[in-house]
Amino acid sequence: MAGGNPAHTGVAEAPPAPYRQVWSTKIGEPGPIAGPVVQAETVVVVAEGSVVGLSTETGEIQWEVRRLPAPPGPAAIEAERVVYAEGKAADGAVTAVSLNEGEESWRFETKSPVVGGVTVEDGRAYVGGRDGNVHAIDIESGEEDWSFQAPGRVETPPAIAEGLVLLVSEGFKTGLATTYALDASTGKEEWTFSPERVAVGASSVTVGDDLAVFGLGDLRVHAVELESGVERWSARSRAPFSARTVPSFDGDVLIADRLGHLYRLEAMSGEERWVFRVPGNILTGSPVITGQTAVVGDSSGQVSAIDLASGHLVWKEQVSDRPIGGVAASDERIFVSSADGSVVALEHDPAGALVDEASPTTLFVGRALLNFAIAFAALLLGLTALFRWVYRRPETHLPEDPLAETST
Repeated sequence: MAGGNPAHTGVAEAPPAPYRQVWSTKIGEPGPIAGPVVQAETVVVVAEGSVVGLSTETGEIQWEVRRLPAPPGPAAIEAERVVYAEGKAADGAVTAVSLNEGEESWRFETKSPVVGGVTVEDGRAYVGGRDGNVHAIDIESGEEDWSFQAPGRVETPPAIAEGLVLLVSEGFKTGLATTYALDASTGKEEWTFSPERVAVGASSVTVGDDLAVFGLGDLRVHAVELESGVERWSARSRAPFSARTVPSFDGDVLIADRLGHLYRLEAMSGEERWVFRVPGNILTGSPVITGQTAVVGDSSGQVSAIDLASGHLVWKEQVSDRPIGGVAASDERIFVSSADGSVVALEHDPAGALVDEASPTTLFVGRALLNFAIAFAALLLGLTALFRWVYRRPETHLPEDPLAETST
């Protein structure tokens, strides 16, 4: 599932950088592919028109099922079932198939697209739809346990922690974004958090140290108390976020904005420890923390490993010339999906070399635009005052004949 676990902490046991490619498998025609999910010996990926299970060892396709075309979100695996979303508009649905063979167990009609992916926890699958409905579905039977109606689109995959379901609803007509905490057993609303200003452009939620952390389109990362929803801190970002990315949490917060800035923030205060700019945008992939590095893919097709202590790039590889769908990790390998229709497995390369590259210079877009607006306004006011002074200055009348004064 997105973030690797229900709380979306994004932390995984995996080999250290540098890496080398073990196998690459084409699963179909080029097109969007969601981030992989891994369990035991199977890696599962969701493409626009199919769901595929591959061997983690060889990359061989073990099974493939057709999926009603829709933007792909990550699947989730629990109780030997793979749960994924499919379908557009009123054809929206959530479907479960067996992990070993891909045989369908059940199908639940959401009647609205589910693009953020599925989160599973304690026998339930949780999803949010573009119609604002949040569903809790029993994984054994496929029947709905409860639903909740949010006022705007829910395109973030829900996070589950401490008996709460956490998600963001975005009202694209109003510009408002609201984070909800719902009781995981009943769907009852426990608290909400919403800035008063325009804030669409949200990330999903991650949970750690009794905090729920998420980015919003007000160009801030917010951390609120998990129990009460009271804000503890907020930190400036350089761009809005994508609903299909989730932050990571391993004692500090790691979050990526849409323009490819990866931030490490101190969890208790929000202080920025470092920021690194990858070559492309980050719209679907999320950072995965593996030991002392964070691994992330971007829209340029590059996969990067960033040292957590320094914020410097220590390894990179151009896996594809198309956007990376996401990164997942297991004990032995890193798995990467790409919009060129491929899934790639990486392992530690004992003969490889690490690099040490600082982040390229980045433009703080929001602040740059604000500074430009302030400077432009000051210049305009200055010019206006100057013209008014010149226009109102008393005229000096010269004699029509200068010699006339001296001759009298």
